[in-house]
Amino acid sequence: MGHLLSETGFDALVPSNSLCQGTCDNLLAAGRDKSVRGYVGLQRPYYRGGDPALCGQAGSALRYSPNASLRGMDIPASLADDMSRIEPTRMHVLTPEERVRYPLD
Repeated sequence: MGHLLSETGFDALVPSNSLCQGTCDNLLAAGRDKSVRGYVGLQRPYYRGGDPALCGQAGSALRYSPNASLRGMDIPASLADDMSRIEPTRMHVLTPEERVRYPLD
């Protein structure tokens, strides 16, 4: 989804008093110009069957690489690494400095 949206050259906005988390992070990463007035929360992605290399339907041969996906949107692969270190039941809200480092702002 992020790659398709990235190709359209859309801008991404997280409004004041809003929280971008989960799939929203991928859409934010895909945005051409990003404006974050609210918060960006990172969570460890859920992968069906617990295998981050597989996505889609059970038995699917489709392979997915979060690092490669982010690099394709000019986002450092370290974002996927940092997300994988977050405990599954937790969320990490990015500081303004972290948003600049990734860059998601």
